[in-house]
Amino acid sequence: MKKLILILGLLVLASCVNPEKQALLSKVANQSIICGTIDDCEVKWGRSILWITQNSHWKIRQQTEQLITTEGPLDSTEAAFVVNKIPLGGGKYQIDIQAACGNPFGCVPETLDLRADFVQFVLSK
Repeated sequence: MKKLILILGLLVLASCVNPEKQALLSKVANQSIICGTIDDCEVKWGRSILWITQNSHWKIRQQTEQLITTEGPLDSTEAAFVVNKIPLGGGKYQIDIQAACGNPFGCVPETLDLRADFVQFVLSK
């Protein structure tokens, strides 16, 4: 019964999405996070770790100089995360986040919202 109520709630929320808000969120969420110096990368990678620590329902499974992963859900609406620091050459890196949950009807909050929040946080000064 609880699952049915949750599914119905998710469907109602999904139907209320404003197309303008969706477009803005997509623009922010898909913005590239590029760092070009060692200091810039250290700051942005540190902010990536901090964001995951503060926003993930799941504990960190792996944390290295180029990868952060959290534990993953089986049937939860809580998102799990993978953050990669991808070498671009010339001392530049791109930081990329992926979010997913085990619920076929979606995550709460939605992965687009989570990715947009991550990008804004990492790029903030």
